[in-house]
Amino acid sequence: MPIEIKPKVIGTEISNKVVNRQLRGSYNKVTDKVFLFYDLDREEILGKLIQIENAVVLASNPCCELWFKLHHQNHAAYIVTDVCIRSLIRIWPQYSKGSLTDQMKADLRNGQSEAIARSKRLNEYDNPSTTVYRLIEELEKVDK
Repeated sequence: MPIEIKPKVIGTEISNKVVNRQLRGSYNKVTDKVFLFYDLDREEILGKLIQIENAVVLASNPCCELWFKLHHQNHAAYIVTDVCIRSLIRIWPQYSKGSLTDQMKADLRNGQSEAIARSKRLNEYDNPSTTVYRLIEELEKVDK
C-alpha cells in the first residue's frame, strides 16, 4: 500500500474546504486516510481540527516536542512549549526545532513503544498530551 505525504502548512486557517482543495485529484475517500498534524499551543485550533471530515487528528499539546520527550521519560504535568523544548534539549543537547539528527531518529525508533504507552495514559488534547501514536499504529497495520 503506497503512502503519500503531502506537507502543507495551513496554520489556523484549517477548514474542510482547505483540506479538500489540498487533496483534490489524489484522494480516494474509500481507501485513503488523512492525518492532520498540529501543535495545540493555540486554543482556537482544536475546535477547527475536530470539525474536519474524515481526518485523523495528530495533535500534541503544547507541542510536538512532547512526543519526542515521551520516548525518554514520562511527563504528566502541565507544560508550556519553551519549557518542553528546554527539557528536550537536556536529553538531546544538539536539538533544534524542525531538525533531527540520525541519532535522534534512532532514539525515536527505539523508544517508540514507550512513547505510545505514555501517550495513551494522558488525557487526549489536554495539556500535556499527544495523539501522534495514532499514525504509528496505522503504519504498523500497513506493515503487517
